[in-house]
Amino acid sequence: MKADIHLIITKYLSSQANQEEIDLLVSWIEKSEANRNTFDQLKRIWEHRMSDNRESDALEALAQVNARITRKNHFFRKNHFLRSPLWKTAAGIALLAIFLAGGILAYRPYSDSLFNRYKVVETLPGKKQRVILPDSTIVYLNSNSSIRFPKKFNDASREVFIVGEAFLDVRHRDHQPFIVHTQHVSTKVLGTRFNIYSRPNENQLRVSLVEGKVSITNEQEPDSPIILLPEEEIIIDMKTDVTIKQHFEPDNTTAWTNGTLIFDNELMSEIARKITAWYGVKVVFQNENLLNCRFRGKFRNESLINILETMEKTGVITYELSKNNTMVYLNGKGCMNSER
Repeated sequence: MKADIHLIITKYLSSQANQEEIDLLVSWIEKSEANRNTFDQLKRIWEHRMSDNRESDALEALAQVNARITRKNHFFRKNHFLRSPLWKTAAGIALLAIFLAGGILAYRPYSDSLFNRYKVVETLPGKKQRVILPDSTIVYLNSNSSIRFPKKFNDASREVFIVGEAFLDVRHRDHQPFIVHTQHVSTKVLGTRFNIYSRPNENQLRVSLVEGKVSITNEQEPDSPIILLPEEEIIIDMKTDVTIKQHFEPDNTTAWTNGTLIFDNELMSEIARKITAWYGVKVVFQNENLLNCRFRGKFRNESLINILETMEKTGVITYELSKNNTMVYLNGKGCMNSER
């Protein structure tokens, strides 16, 4: 990855990177604060070069960097700058400039579509995605979720809109608070790591703080923000506005970000919801007594069939998949009175 990261940064800045390359870039950024700062510096250079809002700026920006490298080549060598990450990335940008100048101008950064202020990233059922925001904040987007954010944050604040579930590793900036908007609730932070769950078809909103400090404001009570400290979470019933503040286990709540699915003595209705979101299938209960059953389990990067077979071994549930594998039919003797 060391040999490729500078080209990946170049491709990301010019909107050429695919999702696999974006994931590699996120992993590299998360390895150290130095990596994150290097990425920030290069991104600012790129944005400055692109600030005139002209269609030719992509090529001009790359060409200007290339010219700058050429002019200072002797100086860089003398100061061993050629061994630094900044030089290597600049060289990658220069190479991309040559590629673009060759007539393959696949990316036109100021085409009509880019004049839109916001960018939207959505995940399909059963899919997850990592997103890098303009301030280098990293967002892990769970399946069947979306995030909308400005292509460039203003100086006063950084505001995003999330539907579904996401884990955010927010870049700390004292002068520029980070605000997450979900259904009727705003979560304000400076720099922190937290999980947020808010799906329109469900009545529950949950914010779980792993690190830092957040302030949560409900539109129904704008003058009464709730402050969370690490390992605290808030659960809001969107129908009744009942709010619960409690401690939580961070490893369980954020397990989905590393491919781990956890059932923590949960009812089958909650397990079915997780299976639907995780694998993009619909779960049908053919015996209502199954809704009383609870299960415990921890599955890392397991297939749906392996999970269902594990549950079947308990003797209280059976399963059947539809021919196209989009439906799961659950049957069996079930449980009485929410057996644990």
